[in-house]
Amino acid sequence: MAIKTTNAGGDFEKAPEGMRVARCYRIVDCGTHLNPVFGKEQRLAWIYFELPTTMMSKGEQTGKPFIIGKRYGLSHNEKATLRMDLESWYGKKFDTASLDKAGGFDLEKLIGRPALLNIVHSEDGKYANIKSINPLMEGQECPPAINATFVFSLADFNDTKFSKLSEKMQDFISQSKEYKAMISGEHKDPLQEIAEMDSDCPF
Repeated sequence: MAIKTTNAGGDFEKAPEGMRVARCYRIVDCGTHLNPVFGKEQRLAWIYFELPTTMMSKGEQTGKPFIIGKRYGLSHNEKATLRMDLESWYGKKFDTASLDKAGGFDLEKLIGRPALLNIVHSEDGKYANIKSINPLMEGQECPPAINATFVFSLADFNDTKFSKLSEKMQDFISQSKEYKAMISGEHKDPLQEIAEMDSDCPF
């Protein structure tokens, strides 16, 4: 499978700061993009959480749980942000050799998994960001899921799922290496495409 931390700004209500009970419910594969900082291609994906104990209180969204996500480069290198967040979330160190042997960490395993998020606001106050992802404290519980789960993968492209993404997300994904190849008719086998990617992006 092939997700910058932000809760939609503008007129949208920001998730409040602090430690918040959350549940992973949505994963969106964004494909491979050129990282302008390092001049290197990188597979990206968003991981989204709902906050089932923290509800919005403005407009049409009143009573619905806040949603917050974080974008990752899909690398399980020990220094990668995704690897560090997953180890913090699971509360244990991962074994690189085992991850390599498995072909990488399967992000779909995160769907439905509860977490305790440390949420902070940006300096300009426009965004809510995930500072850290932790396991629930002993004896702590996460309420049942509220939003339906959702997984979008370019390796198994589904036009109906793609149409459910925001226009901004669709536009970003359409700029990916995989999407362009699919549209041009040059896309062969999605599994082969992933296997040929840089070893730092094994997902």
